[in-house]
Amino acid sequence: MKRLFLSTALVAVSINPLNAEENRQHDAHEHGAAMLGMAQQGKLIQMELDSPAFNIVGFEHTPSNANEEEKVALMLAQLKMGSMLFTFPAAAKCQLVNVDISSGLFEASHSDEDDHDSDSDHSDDEDDHGSESDHSDDEDDHGSESDHSDDEDDHENDHENDHENDSGHSDIEASWTYSCENPLLVRKVEFPLFSYFENLTDLDVDFIMDAGQGSIELSPGNSVISF
Repeated sequence: MKRLFLSTALVAVSINPLNAEENRQHDAHEHGAAMLGMAQQGKLIQMELDSPAFNIVGFEHTPSNANEEEKVALMLAQLKMGSMLFTFPAAAKCQLVNVDISSGLFEASHSDEDDHDSDSDHSDDEDDHGSESDHSDDEDDHGSESDHSDDEDDHENDHENDHENDSGHSDIEASWTYSCENPLLVRKVEFPLFSYFENLTDLDVDFIMDAGQGSIELSPGNSVISF
């Protein structure tokens, strides 16, 4: 589902001088705080969340054990259940039609898998080299040991780079697109996502809907937008 109409629609909100200072604050990576854009185009309503990974999963490094991998899997499942995170009036008959989720956490995991594949290929190369060395002299064996030492240094450097990547910040970007049979009846939206992501305490929302546009700050105790 195209995300362009949401980004374009929110320009009208983001350039409002009253929102300028607030939007500058959004640029910072702040634990506990996140941004959400909400825009309507005909029967379609799109929500787009930009949040530090800490708010959603509790950490921002590549999952390093089974428990952390389980947390990431649970987080993905919860994000995909958009109907649990946002509630529209029943009479509007809004149905979730598309979900798009991206994060450095997932990209890092995929990168790690690629590294493991490369290590496997390297192991195969060593096996092949070992077969050839059966017919080589002692000097060739010594050369193989030197190459192996270099490979160990490269592998150690790779691990150091991985740790450096893990020390950085990770964000989660997610978008949900709903199709509503009666879009004119969308006069409010509730945000029960706070009950799923306890580390999220401040959600700054920019919205442009048929019923109105503006900005609002939501929290666990103030989680409803009325138009």
